[in-house]
Amino acid sequence: MCNAEESEEPYLGCQKYGPGVYANASCQVLEGIGCVGPRIFIVGNWECRRFSNKQFPTAIVLSLFLGFLGIDRFYLGHCGYGVFKMLTLGGLGVWWITDLFLLLLGKFGPEDGKEWEVCW
Repeated sequence: MCNAEESEEPYLGCQKYGPGVYANASCQVLEGIGCVGPRIFIVGNWECRRFSNKQFPTAIVLSLFLGFLGIDRFYLGHCGYGVFKMLTLGGLGVWWITDLFLLLLGKFGPEDGKEWEVCW
């Protein structure tokens, strides 16, 4: 069990977060699982990333079907742009299609800068 609850406090030894930032993690074998060796051990080179509660497939579906109303922007936390997109009906379709392509190309994501939630 090497996970930590989401908080603003550094966890797993991470002081900064993002691709290419690593720290050591202290892991513990779960109860009921037999193991040879210590039940608590250090795992090196654990990548320091934070994950949002936003899922990529949900963002794509919202952008495809409700993007002209800015619902995709609201979902991802870009509320100001969402209102603007809603009032202009997706920039008469231009911003709607642009946002869809930006999502598919990975250039547009959650506003807080965190990674997509893994959905499996």
